[in-house]
Amino acid sequence: MLHGTDFASYAGRFVWLDINFDDTRNEAFLAKHVAAFPVVSIIDPETEDVTRMWSGTATREQLAAFLDGKSDDALRRGDALLGKGDAAGAVKAYDEALAAGANREHVVEQLATALQLGDGKVCATRIAAEAPKLPRGHTFIEVVIAGAVCAGQDPALAASDDGKHLEAFAKEALAMPLAGEDDHYQLFEALYMVRKAVNDEAGATAVAERYLAYVDQRPPPATEDERMARDLARVRAATKLGAPERVIATLEASEKLLANDAGASARLATAYTAAGNSDGVIAATTRGLARKPTPTEAARMLAMRAAAHAKQRDVPAARTDLDAAIAVAAKIPVVMMRDGTVAQLKQQLAALQ
Repeated sequence: MLHGTDFASYAGRFVWLDINFDDTRNEAFLAKHVAAFPVVSIIDPETEDVTRMWSGTATREQLAAFLDGKSDDALRRGDALLGKGDAAGAVKAYDEALAAGANREHVVEQLATALQLGDGKVCATRIAAEAPKLPRGHTFIEVVIAGAVCAGQDPALAASDDGKHLEAFAKEALAMPLAGEDDHYQLFEALYMVRKAVNDEAGATAVAERYLAYVDQRPPPATEDERMARDLARVRAATKLGAPERVIATLEASEKLLANDAGASARLATAYTAAGNSDGVIAATTRGLARKPTPTEAARMLAMRAAAHAKQRDVPAARTDLDAAIAVAAKIPVVMMRDGTVAQLKQQLAALQ
């Protein structure tokens, strides 16, 4: 949602909707209109088609220009196609917008989102070519993250010249003063992926150490959301290091402070899983399941508890949890997330001995 008096003039021009992608009632809307997160879309009320969309983050000035409709036809067409999930069509339209001299920063950011939905090699190659042309601002950071993630998904890409360039750009972005906290987390994740892809275990460990050190050096969280984000980054970094014990005490404290957050229990259970503490996993997920989790959270915690039961050779309990996980995963509103989760759970169930 928009805040601040500088956006007051837009209040009567649009019907504002804040869509919860964990709410099952939004399944049809999400399937039709959302191809990336986060996203701001403008939807025609008569046709219900996306007419313009902005994926990723935006400055106030960028968002104001977007709401004012300052974009050319090709950019609008690309946004509409991306909103329908036609990534290939969107890429073509964004290329036309670039050729026509449209706002390069915004078009390239939209292009990067579309490229991530397609072929990884095309994604890495195009972003490696476009990134150095961008001013060193926040758009550069967002685009570089997308490109590094694409490169990190394929060992050959990560080792290629394009992969090396994208890794260098990601390191450059990490050193930029305007890189925010979430930017750092995403950049560390991408850099770790690239090092792992090229089998550089020492390099990957060094990235993970920097990642955890960065989180630990943050000032005390000002909000619950900030605490949640830091705890998620913390457990990801520690798990990469194979050292979950370094964050368990902090996660235990957060679970007590965030008494209504199922995710706090899930993050703690993830650390317990990495530490081989099956009893801790079962206790934490049981607490989390009593905290009214979303379907995604519930499926994840049931899967973790099932794995802990299986480790303790309690196969009946594991089967019960996985059956429940499959049932609740069927309620996940985002089709791609739902299908992937159900498939993973069925594989886990089939592997039970």
